[in-house]
Amino acid sequence: ESVTTDTSGVPGTGDSGGHVPTIVISAANNAPYAAAGDHFGTLRGLENAYGVGCLAASCVAGHGDLSGAFSASVSGSITGTVTDSGTKQPITGATVTCSACATTSTTTDRTGLYRFSSASAGNDNLSFAASGYVSQSNVSVNVVAGQQSTLNEALTAMSSTGSITGTVTSVSSSQPISGATVTCPACATTTVTTGSAGVYTFPAAPPGSESLTVTASGYVSQTASVLVTTAQQATLNAALTPMTGAGIAGVVTDALTSNPISGATVTCAACPATSTTTNGLGGYGFSNVPPGSWMLSFSAPGYASQTNIPVIVTAGQQTTQNSALTPAHQPIFSDGFESGNLAAWTSSSGLVVQSATVHSGGFSAQGTVSNSSGDARKALPSTYSSGYERVWFNMVSQGTQVFLLQANTAANASVATVYVSGAGVLGLQAADGTRYLSKTSVSTSAWHELELRFAVSGAAGSVDVWLDGVDVLSLAAVNLKTTPVGVMQVGDATSHTWTVFFDDAAFDTQFIS
Repeated sequence: ESVTTDTSGVPGTGDSGGHVPTIVISAANNAPYAAAGDHFGTLRGLENAYGVGCLAASCVAGHGDLSGAFSASVSGSITGTVTDSGTKQPITGATVTCSACATTSTTTDRTGLYRFSSASAGNDNLSFAASGYVSQSNVSVNVVAGQQSTLNEALTAMSSTGSITGTVTSVSSSQPISGATVTCPACATTTVTTGSAGVYTFPAAPPGSESLTVTASGYVSQTASVLVTTAQQATLNAALTPMTGAGIAGVVTDALTSNPISGATVTCAACPATSTTTNGLGGYGFSNVPPGSWMLSFSAPGYASQTNIPVIVTAGQQTTQNSALTPAHQPIFSDGFESGNLAAWTSSSGLVVQSATVHSGGFSAQGTVSNSSGDARKALPSTYSSGYERVWFNMVSQGTQVFLLQANTAANASVATVYVSGAGVLGLQAADGTRYLSKTSVSTSAWHELELRFAVSGAAGSVDVWLDGVDVLSLAAVNLKTTPVGVMQVGDATSHTWTVFFDDAAFDTQFIS
């Protein structure tokens, strides 16, 4: 300490002093440490380093604490005072608990002071209890490594009321249940929730027998009574039983014939077993499904799927959920190249089947051509004056224009051709050679759904072109000449330069979804 006229010592103490360089050598310290303290603060650091109690003025926080200079900065310390909220007087002998501290509990001294010399860095929770006072649980304090944090607490004296506290656990695991709801209709605060340690507290409860109800998601609710005494804290713990449901079962059938569908897939994404398949009688089942609301989906080859069907499972009961699937319409022709080749097509040139870039399944057709042709053609089972063609395409690059989808006569004369111009805009070329440009640009290196509708009626023909489900060209009085369509073509048979992937091609007399 310096001369008595120098009062720049520990702030608030009025002690004389000044800045005194101090070197602390310890096996644990690893960084510079800055803190204010006098001889008593130095003594407090030595006491904490050796794990002994504090003496005289070293117990007073105002004199400082040099503990941080004796330890590595992996933990901090917590200190504070516990006082009466009404009188502001210190409470001696109050119990302070810190589950994340090296010493989990301590008591306040005659000045109401408590201290935890080693506390885990981060948000720590402290609890405060004193005879005749309402306890406080899960009070958060932020602890910084190598620093001392301060958390003062003012407890409310119990008067004409009592209080209720307790812990909510799982009867099967004995672990605390966080977020459980505890209801006390007669208490000043009627509803509270448990913290991470499963603890709840009603600080003000009228004397007498109080009925509490405890609920938690996935558990059977519990109601019990506790006797509350004036100025006393009553304890009511609750161990909740996990709820279990018997499960979900049902039958999947054909909506038209009512016949069972074997091998249908039933999915319950949040169930213990996420999916199952139906047996020879169309039956399926999920066991050990907890109570609550669940979503089921049903699918089978050749049928329209049903998704997100809500099912309510009640504890101890089996829920029945049947499904009748509608047969899906099958296009006149479709090919996703899943055979691994172009065998489904009547002829092809310049296209290869590959598996690196696909829209669905495991394969698609790729055309990488330079001033050459790359197309596949399918001779349809009949000729059609009206119809729909669809193909998914992924355009990687183009030199000039690229023909993507074409409706031809049986003699392979073009009736209607969908193309992408050299500027990347979708367009249509009619049978008489007239071209119609849309206002829609086609993005590259992305899959797009392209669908063409044609109605052959000479100069009174009509056309619609959809890109990704949007009708981007709707044309009337288009000259498609008079010969019906007998061939579907994907790709470009002319001498252009481009790289395009094709997948999931189809032809039908109705819109292809």
